[in-house]
Formats: sequence, structure tokens, C-alpha cells
Amino acid sequence: MQSKSNIESCFHCGDPCVSTNIVYKDKAFCCRGCRTVFQILSDNDLTEYYEIENLPGIKKEAEVFSDFTYLDIPEIKEKLLTFAAAENERVTLSIPGIHCSSCIWLLENLNSINSGILKSEVNFLKKEIDLQYKSKVISLKELAELLDSIGYSPLVELKEQDKSIFLKKKNLTYVYKIGIAGFAFGNIMLLSFPEYFATGMYNDKEFGEFFGYINLILSLPVFFYCSIGFFSSAWIGISNKYLNIDVPIALGILVLFLRSVYEVISNTGAGYFDTMTGLVFFLLIGRWFQNKSYQALSFERNYKSYFPLAVTKIEDGKPVSVLLKYITPNDELIIHNGEIIPVDSVLLNGKAFIDYSFVTGEADPVNIENGMKLFAGGRQRGEKIHIRVEKEFSQSYLMQLWKQDSKNNEGSDNLDRLIDRISHYFTAVILGIAIATLGYWFYINPSVAFHAFSSVLIIACPCALAMTIPFTYGNGLRLLERCGIYLKDAQIIEKVSEITTIVFDKTGTITSSRNKAVHYSGSSLTPAEKAVVSSITANSSHPLSRMIYNYLGQTEEFKIEKFTEVEGKGISAEFGNSHFVLGSSDFLNIRDSENRTSVYLKINDTVKGVFLMKNEYRPGLNDAVKELCQKHKVEVITGDGEGEKERLREIFPDESNIFFKMDPFAKKEHILKLKSKAEKVMMVGDGLNDAGAIKESNVGVSISDDVFGFLPACDVILESEKFFKLPSLIKFSVKLKKLAIVGFLISFTYNIVGLSFAVQGILSPLVAAVLMPLSSITIVGFAVLSTGLAARKMLA
Repeated sequence: MQSKSNIESCFHCGDPCVSTNIVYKDKAFCCRGCRTVFQILSDNDLTEYYEIENLPGIKKEAEVFSDFTYLDIPEIKEKLLTFAAAENERVTLSIPGIHCSSCIWLLENLNSINSGILKSEVNFLKKEIDLQYKSKVISLKELAELLDSIGYSPLVELKEQDKSIFLKKKNLTYVYKIGIAGFAFGNIMLLSFPEYFATGMYNDKEFGEFFGYINLILSLPVFFYCSIGFFSSAWIGISNKYLNIDVPIALGILVLFLRSVYEVISNTGAGYFDTMTGLVFFLLIGRWFQNKSYQALSFERNYKSYFPLAVTKIEDGKPVSVLLKYITPNDELIIHNGEIIPVDSVLLNGKAFIDYSFVTGEADPVNIENGMKLFAGGRQRGEKIHIRVEKEFSQSYLMQLWKQDSKNNEGSDNLDRLIDRISHYFTAVILGIAIATLGYWFYINPSVAFHAFSSVLIIACPCALAMTIPFTYGNGLRLLERCGIYLKDAQIIEKVSEITTIVFDKTGTITSSRNKAVHYSGSSLTPAEKAVVSSITANSSHPLSRMIYNYLGQTEEFKIEKFTEVEGKGISAEFGNSHFVLGSSDFLNIRDSENRTSVYLKINDTVKGVFLMKNEYRPGLNDAVKELCQKHKVEVITGDGEGEKERLREIFPDESNIFFKMDPFAKKEHILKLKSKAEKVMMVGDGLNDAGAIKESNVGVSISDDVFGFLPACDVILESEKFFKLPSLIKFSVKLKKLAIVGFLISFTYNIVGLSFAVQGILSPLVAAVLMPLSSITIVGFAVLSTGLAARKMLA
């Protein structure tokens, strides 16, 4: 038999290798399962997995893996997939085994093991992986088997409404731990009651010693079970050379427990078991409160509450604009060219040419036949289509697209990261102060030393520092939503507060698509020609097309052929033997010296006439621009000519900041040029042909009108009726940043005051444990009250 000192550790998971026979490439393994996992990684050049973390592997007990044959059943597969088109499929699986950065690295490099996996993203907090793959290369069953083979067996859940086939049990660990710690704390206090008096009440010394051992036994589950989370977190931080907030807490618990055990065993005292168990009890309550508060301010809202945008619904045979939140299964919708399909649905009529690039990342559109399924997130390219809703929009993929989209213009050094760094160094400073306090009191009065040492470690916890940003910004998000202003996440608040330049698109942004006068000039159109032009513009989602469609007021629609649209330029289509073109003068190669907002109509080779538009600017635009110009540079960019130059000059006084004839590419380049000058740019567009400019800006704002023009690239969605509140958004964001700093200072002041009492030895560890969660409650209360008052003043 081998001696303990000679037993090797498993190269994969770190467990002792009882048998010496399992060796591969000069490395020892505790079981065949661990060897198999290493072999898979080694064969695919993924051994860097072992370099990221020390002993990161998950133990695989055997070489016999789980059976996932049931995933080939179509009914089960359909319920699991979040997306399926052609051979592209997407699924989100729960992986309980994810525990460190090596796990994330390996799971996000699965494409190195199987080329059929296109993309994999890990959500560490939820222990989930989102996988996009080619179903012809690797099936869902094979995907699950691959995950299982490398030690990350997926936990499969099939949910249908509120029922489920496979359900994870609700995690009640915190409840159990709080209950055990509270039970031990109460009983130990009861048994230790005589010790709270100066002379004590134990007449028999042996009787007191007996209760001391009872207290020791009661404290064991608290130390070894209830507090294990603090020790695990502290060890992970130390092993990664990072002093997290649990390091001083774990050290304080350890000192109290060891000191108490020593006093009881040596019969020199009753120990501090009441303090230790009370400390763990109150710490767990504080963590539970913090977790519940984070859940209350969760930013993963459902799509129903986050995007109250409109779609075109068929009611009594007529198209009407309806807010998306009122759409239910079996409703029939019209999707125009360029619009995104908001819900999972079935194609009823029309030629669907769907661009799923937002979902799959592939630019090649997919042809969909009548009766086939359409998935939320696809964009129609071509004529309008008629669809029937299959699922509630809260179940769609759009909310995930909105959340997961990443922009290349992240801010440099924000307040959130600053506080993270301060919290890191704060822990190191607190450890230094605690050790110095221990040394001082050990020399002056040893009986006070351990109390003072523990109190310093407990009272000066940076938990409240870390909570300042989430609660201040999180409550601010909720207040903005009530005003019709929807931000992608909390970080956008800080970006908005740093804006120096605001760039407005004109058509559909500062002008209203609802309040425009249209006049036709040219050769008279026959009823048939009017109906064809109406049918063509009905397929487009551009504001000018919608204006012409409403102006013509035709009830009869014709089947249009070869419909194509060049964004921001014009449309071409065929009906019968005639070719129709509508668009700008440049699109039709027509000279227009008047530079009016106009759409020319050409039938075959003859220019029939022109639709002239007189823009009506949004209510409150003048006041909003005046307020913004006080502290910001304000510009206007438009694809139109200079026909409305004089009207624009009345609103925007600086003529040099008004730019005409800017196509979508020029708008994007203009934003990049501003950013190259170190400007912090907010681009405000209507979410149609401003996609490039919005995406490249520091903060992209999309104005939501009647048309559903959802853009995953934007950061803010602003209801068109609340356009005048744009200055309020900026002012409120600046105020929220200031409030976050004030909350940080309050937390910092609390720590300094608490430390001043703790180092003097006049603050017991138990009182410190009670005060620590109270500091978190103070920060939450300040955040809610102060942001509420600021919103009432600025957003009313």
C-alpha cells in the first residue's frame, strides 16, 4: 500500500490517485473518466485549459456517459431550441458544473473540438451556455454528448407554460444555513447567559465547562457548513491573487472559532461561540437581503415591459397600428420591407426573404415558403408579408438580442470599475489595519486583542461600496422606463452623462411622420397607377413611403413583383409589364435645384411627377434644442437636400452644424469623424437607415413611432411622444452619477467611523455583524429615496 505522501494527485481534477495504473502521457489520473477528458482536450490542442486555473477539471467518475437519445425526439427538440432556420439551430442549456474561468474558456472554445459548433457563450451567473451550431454537422443529441464527455453534463429542462418535465429544485441553501445558524446562535446565547454577568452565575466550575463543550458542539455545523461559503470565496480569491471582500470575513470567523476552541479545551474561558455564530447568522441574513434586492432590480426584464412598440395588425380586414404588448397568438400581422419579425410566427402570404444575421451572424437571407415557421429577430427583405402569430412576444429571442449585442465604443474608465478597484485595495488596507490592531492590543491587553481584531475585519466590509452603483443606477432605470425612456442597461446611464455632442437625424426623428403635408405635382395618375404606387409604398417602412401610402388612401392592393429597396435612396418594382421607380432626385438621376424634401415617380422611362413633403417638426423640439445647446454641441444630418435649410436655421442657430445629402454611409463616417476628435457622441435616429451611425456612436438613441423598426445596436429607445424629454434624460443621468458618488462617500464614511470604534476595542464582533447589513440597507434606502426625488424633479 502506498503511503499518503506518495499518492499522486489527478492531473485533471486534483483528487488522490488511489491506483497507479491510470497514466496517459506521463500524467496520473484518478479514474478513466478524467483520463478520457484529458485525452479529448489534448487531441484538440486545448490543454491551455489547465493553465488558466489550478486543477480546474470536473471529476468524471466513469467512461460511461449519459444517454441523450431522447433529444432526437422532434417534440422534445422543438421545445428546447430557441431558434431554427435551414441548418442553423440555437439552444441554451444549463451546465451546473461551471465553476471557474477555465470552464468558461473551454466551453467558449467548443468549436475547436467540433467544427459544427459556430458559437458558444457562457452565462457564468446562471450556469448556462448558449450554443449556435450546424444541425447537419452535429445534432442536438451529439452536442449534449460532447458536453458530457468533457465533464460538463447538461441539465435538460423542458418547460411548457408553467409546467415542466425536468425541473431544478429551488435553491434553499441560504434558508437552511440561516436556520441552522439562527438555531445555534439562540441556544448558545441561552447557555452562555451567566457569562454575560461580571461575576458569572455558575456555582459549579464543572457545570460551566460542560456547557462550554455543548456550545462547541452547537458551533460545529455553523463553522463547517453555514460559513463554508465565505471560506470558499476567500480561498478562490487568494488562489487567484485577489483579495475579495470575503477574505477579512473568513479570517474573522476563523480567529473567533479557534480562540473559542482553545479556551474551552484549556479551561481558560467560555470562548466566543455566541459571537461567532451570531456573526455568521447576521452575515447570511445580509447576503440573503442583498441577493433579494438584486433580483428585485434585475435588468433582464421581459420583452413585454421593455419595448412598447407598434406593429401593423389586421383587424376586420384592415391594417391598424397596435402596440406590440397587445399582440397575442393567432393575431395576423403585416411585416414590411426592412422590418424585424417581432414574434415567432407562420408565413401566410407573400415572399419571405428573411435576413437572420441578428440571430446567426450570417448575412445570407433565407427563403421561406407559405406555411413555414418564422422566428423572432429575422428582418424581411423585399415585399410585405402576411404572418400569423404563434407565440407570445415575451417568449421571443429579441430581448436576448438586445441584451447580448456588444458595441465597439465602450467607455474608458467608468465609475463602476473605479469602485471595484477601490474595493480590492480597500480589503488589503483593512487586513493591514486589523493585523496592526491585533499586535497593539496583544501587547497592551491580550484579552481585548482578538475582539478588536475580529471587529475590524467585520465592520469594514466593502459590501456597501459594491452595492452603490447597482442600486442607484438600477432604480434610475425603472424610473426612466415609467417616463417612456428605455435604456439597454445601467452602464448606459454613465455614458449618457458624459455626452459632449448630440447628432440628430432629420426625417422621422426631429420631424413627425404623422404630421406631414403631401402634395403631388406632375402628370395626373390614373386610378390603376395610384393603386400600384400605393401597393409599392405599402411594402416599405421608410417614413416618406408611409406618407405617400397614407396620402393616396387606396383600399385596393396589387401583387408587386421584383420589389427592391435601397435604404435611404428609393424603391423599384414591377407590375405587369411596367417598371416603377420612386426615390430621390439622385436615385432617379434628376436635377433638382430646389433641394426639396421630395420623392419622384418614374414609370418605365417617363418621370410622371413628384411627391412634395412639408415636414412638421415634433412638439417641444425648439425648447429641447435650446436646452441642449447650453452645454452640448448639437448637429443635424439628413439625406434630404437644402430645401428646408431656412426652417432648420430657425431651430439650430449654428448653420455649420447642419449637414445635407448624407446617405447612411456618410452618416456613419460623420460619427466616426467626431469620435476621432475625442467627442462623446449621442446619435438620435428613427431606427431605419441610421443603423450604422447609431451603432458607431457612444450612445445610440432610437425614436419609436408607429413603425416597428427595432435596432439591437441602439442603447436607448425613446417613445416619440416623449421626444421633448431628451434633455431630461441627460440631466437625470448626470444626477444619478453624482448620487452614486454620494452613496459611495456615505459607505466610505460609515467604514471610517466603524473602524475608529473597532480599533479602540470598544465594539464587539457581534455588534459589528449587526451593523454591516444595516450599512447595506442604508445604501439601498438612500439610492431609492434620492433617485425618486431626482426623478420627480427632472422627469415630471
